[in-house]
Amino acid sequence: MDEIASMKNVYIGQWKGVGDEVHQHTSMATICFSNENIEETCEMIEKINRTVKFLNENGEDIIIKYTEFDYLKQMYQNGIEGR
Repeated sequence: MDEIASMKNVYIGQWKGVGDEVHQHTSMATICFSNENIEETCEMIEKINRTVKFLNENGEDIIIKYTEFDYLKQMYQNGIEGR
């Protein structure tokens, strides 16, 4: 998280720390960021996916990664076109 938090235009809101108890379907963190375009946005999400991990007691990453980049790009384009 420190690597992401130190990046320009990034704000990390409430997040779970080491040893915190979590339950299924619990928000682990809120990461807000701004970029110049959709490509930079997708790159940032990919970096977050590669960097941020929350491990359970078995050492397994329990974060669901966002991977719907084609959909995100389409929604962006629809917004530009006013659809």
